[in-house]
Amino acid sequence: MTTGLVVFGFSVVISAFFLWTNHNGEKRDREREWGK
Repeated sequence: MTTGLVVFGFSVVISAFFLWTNHNGEKRDREREWGK
């Protein structure tokens, strides 16, 4: 039971981290295209 919770929490953190970095990368690319 505890191991399942740890794996679940870890996967949530990893996915949230990747979503956040992906979003920041898109923002940077968009700003570069606009030349701002």
